[in-house]
Amino acid sequence: MITAGTSYSEDTKPAVNVALSRLSSLVEYGYYFIVAYGILSGPFGLSIEKVAVLTLAVLLLLCLLQLGSRMLTVLQLAAFPIGCGITYIFVQLVIHEESFDLGYIRNFVPWMLGLIIIQSLALRKDFLDRFAFITLSVGLAGCLFSGPM
Repeated sequence: MITAGTSYSEDTKPAVNVALSRLSSLVEYGYYFIVAYGILSGPFGLSIEKVAVLTLAVLLLLCLLQLGSRMLTVLQLAAFPIGCGITYIFVQLVIHEESFDLGYIRNFVPWMLGLIIIQSLALRKDFLDRFAFITLSVGLAGCLFSGPM
């Protein structure tokens, strides 16, 4: 029931906050998946070409959706390194006439996508603690289950 003191937008704010929280959690868990996939796919032979980059692109879109008014702040913080990455790719492709298929050029794209995702996830409470734990756990799993090198 809507009373005279409340407006429709105030009634929907809790639902919007819950949806944004779920979206933010989805992005965080998706990023953990990408980290695990990146670390474990090589030793286990599970690497599928371009899966990580496409997943990062989807996560980036979800990040930008959930950031809302904080999007400009996150993009400003990541603007200089992303500009450096774009400049590096431009110089390699246009001036040196290198192929984009070379690893030292192509690897900048997921790095730039991940930079924005990490910057937005760092706004979440205790994200860096959880990220360090997950990365350590996945790294240990890779060492334990990949066998002798």
